[in-house]
Amino acid sequence: MEALVQKAITEERWEKAVTNLTQLMEDCSQSIAHICQKIECLMRAYKYDEANNFSAKVMKKPNDIPSQPRILCWRGRVLIYMGNEVLGKKHL
Repeated sequence: MEALVQKAITEERWEKAVTNLTQLMEDCSQSIAHICQKIECLMRAYKYDEANNFSAKVMKKPNDIPSQPRILCWRGRVLIYMGNEVLGKKHL
């Protein structure tokens, strides 16, 4: 599955990468790298609402994932793209 994700990213097929990442994350739900990749691919596919919903869901997880710097950075980027520059900058 990881190879399919990387192939889709290399080919700039962002929606396909998101689909593959979603499947991959069924088994690797705690992977910071894959969570960040999914948010990035959603943004590159111009799926800002989906990126916002997904990153907000990640921020509500009861573990230490919401406090990870890379997660906070991507959440901040999403918020800025969604028009909430003040809150977005607080995450960066």
